[in-house]
Amino acid sequence: MTQIMKTTGDWIVIIFILSGAMISLFGSIGILRFPDYYNRNHAASKTTTLGVLLTLFGAFLYFLFETGHSDWRLILAMIFLFLASPIGSHMLARSAYRSGVPMWEHSVHDVLYDYVHAEELEAQKEQQDGQAKETVET
Repeated sequence: MTQIMKTTGDWIVIIFILSGAMISLFGSIGILRFPDYYNRNHAASKTTTLGVLLTLFGAFLYFLFETGHSDWRLILAMIFLFLASPIGSHMLARSAYRSGVPMWEHSVHDVLYDYVHAEELEAQKEQQDGQAKETVET
């Protein structure tokens, strides 16, 4: 490999690894600054996934450029991380919601409320309909 290609490959690796490190740093700042568990979970899971993926891809490119061979374990680690991290953060957020961890008071909309409390809402609606019928009959 020529010196120019080697230098270009080194710069590409540096860009990927530093991008991953910066995105992970931004996620760490988000964990410290965000107001509630759900926002912190979002900052941690999204930025960590992307940051580690970029770092692993940079390592993959480094070994590819230096040795001329690819390391399949890095590819498997990237695939596993890409699949497992979002699922894990989703399950943590869902269990926190179901166990009653409060949302930030300035949250705009609770999307899961209707889904999780569907039985309670249905019972309230039936009770209101029953009271309305009694009022009409009287």
